[in-house]
Amino acid sequence: MSSLITTLRSKVLETVRTTLPGKWKVMVVDEHSLALLNSVVKAFDILQENVTVVDSIQNHREPQLGLEAIYILMPTTANIDRIIQDCSPGRQMYAGAHLNFIDAIEAQVFSLKLPELFFSMFSPPRNENSARAARDRLEEDLQFVSKSIANVCITLNEYPYIRYYMPSHHPPLGPLKPTESTRAVAPPPEASARWRTNLARGDQARQYEASDSEYLSKLLALMVQANLDDFKKNNPDFGKQEAARPRATLIITDRSMDVMAPLIHEFTYQTMANDLLPIQDGTKYAYKFQSSKGTYEDEVAVLSDADTVYTEIRHMHMKDTIDKLMADFNKFMVDNAGFKGDGAANLSDMKDMLANLPQYQEQRKAGPGDKDTKKKLKQKPSSEEEYELSRFKPVLRSVIEDQIANRLDQSVFPYVKDYPPRPSATTLRQTPSDTTTSGSLRSQRPKWHHASKTGGAPEVRQRLLLFVAGGMSYSEMREAYHLSNTLNKDIYVGSTHTFTPRQFV
Repeated sequence: MSSLITTLRSKVLETVRTTLPGKWKVMVVDEHSLALLNSVVKAFDILQENVTVVDSIQNHREPQLGLEAIYILMPTTANIDRIIQDCSPGRQMYAGAHLNFIDAIEAQVFSLKLPELFFSMFSPPRNENSARAARDRLEEDLQFVSKSIANVCITLNEYPYIRYYMPSHHPPLGPLKPTESTRAVAPPPEASARWRTNLARGDQARQYEASDSEYLSKLLALMVQANLDDFKKNNPDFGKQEAARPRATLIITDRSMDVMAPLIHEFTYQTMANDLLPIQDGTKYAYKFQSSKGTYEDEVAVLSDADTVYTEIRHMHMKDTIDKLMADFNKFMVDNAGFKGDGAANLSDMKDMLANLPQYQEQRKAGPGDKDTKKKLKQKPSSEEEYELSRFKPVLRSVIEDQIANRLDQSVFPYVKDYPPRPSATTLRQTPSDTTTSGSLRSQRPKWHHASKTGGAPEVRQRLLLFVAGGMSYSEMREAYHLSNTLNKDIYVGSTHTFTPRQFV
């Protein structure tokens, strides 16, 4: 499967190489893009491409009018203002500027890390007088989000079909809820009570009633489509894929589709670690580490795709995680003569044995989160029934399964513009055995599911991208990885931010 991290690494290096090839240049980053770049590419690789220095846009910088600059930044208003300042006459920092914007990612997950957008999307205006300002602020935020989603599509070279969530059981929420100040001017009363066609009723009446269908996902989807269309006009080759890869689909939904998933505590490692420990942005955990001299030092553990142990266990049930860590530890004990004894029978044994081996301090420092997480866990029975009941099925999973099976309700998830060709009966892909029968998403409820066996996957697969405006849960992130294997697709999921049940409440 094509990883977002691998794709981004290639894109970054290609961007640096093709910008002023053979000439020296400066790279300008912010704290977020720098952290992202460090997770996908080494500083040495960037400096090898004729980059003299990597500067932070937030720090004081000396003008270098003899060099041009490559900006790789998060697309924030503050960064745009700083770029404008760098290019202002009389205050110019560089000979030229080449702009690139990126977002935070995992292999199959991307996040804007902007939890504050939840409030601008769903908080109702304080009163009628503030309704218009709240609506304008939301539209500005959605423009920013749409550009970020478009950037992901462009990075993957995908010009996807776009679908969006269109609920019928509730009106638009937050600033999009129709008010007198945000609706179009009300039409004059009908002169006759007789039935009239929508066309005959006039533009004024249609615009007035259009506010009732201006849902968050719809507005965002229209903006993404416009951004991709503009990019396509200037780059005719955009979206041309190898013949073996069908055109992707992008589904845009929002948090209102499933308010149950954020409240469920899962028993997988990544979810429980974030539920129980103060992990910053889902990636950094600060803790006290006891050195071989007995003193305590401050350490920061980074949970990322660069950590192979973490990527192997993050979506495992905690029982499987503990079993795997103990099995790996006992194998490590056998392979290293410094260990004595009959092996570790439990986590306490592992801790005590490591404490007696100062020469393995690095191994001890590698997984602080594991020990602290398990100290807060109670051993649960190994009953197969209990194990299966701990696996939650968010509504997003049903959306993915129905999309892949070509049965996703178009009245609930309409297309923005283009429609894919209708598949023939011989090419319709059979759904896996754990896929439930089709049902209306209007009445869809979260369900519990039984894990299915993963199968092999071809090297080139169709992509499915999903974006959840208003935050996503770790259970929804897990589904992207799990269903990629079971459904033979490259599935990516993104959101404005991630959260735990406590943060959501």
